[in-house]
Amino acid sequence: MNPPQSPKGNVADVGSSQQNFDPGYQTLILTLSNVGEINSAALQSSNLASITRLSINNAGITGIAENAFSSFLNLRNLSLGGNMLSQINTNWFANPAALRELTLTHNLVEVVNESTVNRLTNLTKLILNKNRIKHVHPNSFSSQSLLAELDLSENRLSWVSPQVFRSLRSLRSIGLDRNPWNCSCDHKDFVDSIKELKSRSQLERPMDVTCETPPPLKGQPVWNVSVCPVLPPSVMSTYPTTDPTSTGTFEASSLSGTETSVHPKPTNTPVTPSKTTGPPGGFESPHILDI
Repeated sequence: MNPPQSPKGNVADVGSSQQNFDPGYQTLILTLSNVGEINSAALQSSNLASITRLSINNAGITGIAENAFSSFLNLRNLSLGGNMLSQINTNWFANPAALRELTLTHNLVEVVNESTVNRLTNLTKLILNKNRIKHVHPNSFSSQSLLAELDLSENRLSWVSPQVFRSLRSLRSIGLDRNPWNCSCDHKDFVDSIKELKSRSQLERPMDVTCETPPPLKGQPVWNVSVCPVLPPSVMSTYPTTDPTSTGTFEASSLSGTETSVHPKPTNTPVTPSKTTGPPGGFESPHILDI
């Protein structure tokens, strides 16, 4: 990829390949295709120091070398949507602390961890929707005290540690919709975190943040499932436990009413175990409320 020359004006919309960049621009839009990897020399010019907004969308970028954006000393907004990038590397920048907004929608990112954005300490907006993200490390955003907008929608996430949400001290909105969320009982901490986000009006498109598993809860909003039913110890002891990690499923609450939890009421009547073989783990199947 060779550096294109910018036309006159505040916004440079460039589609041709030349040798130099004109000085004085604040926004640079590169309209390219089939770029492949951006090497460390392609975008090097002292004239790029004034650029605060860079957009290279739908350009067929497969990789970016370290220091590729080192000439953009005052870059505040970077958009790389619609490419084929599988990772974010803060070593792309000479001054990563200058960046405020980063958009990588519709790329191939699979994992977000501590090193992904740790040097982007002044980041306020991170858009990672429509990637292939399966895992977000609990401390991924521990350095982002100013991050206010985060979009992880339309990925492949089934669970996120509550620590991720707790570390977002400046959060105003988060997109988590259209992920295959697991609402089984061993993910109760995640479900509780989603309920808290909704109660604070921070959860974007809450009706689309739905359970994928277990099957009885497929399609139910994550924030609308109640706590797992708890059986008395005397009853639990009568069921064989083949899988000690299996804890059953949540129950769905009525969308038109107040969220409720279903628990067996105390009784003095002896409880006789059902002769019907229960689900794996030896627990009774929870009653699912009609929605």
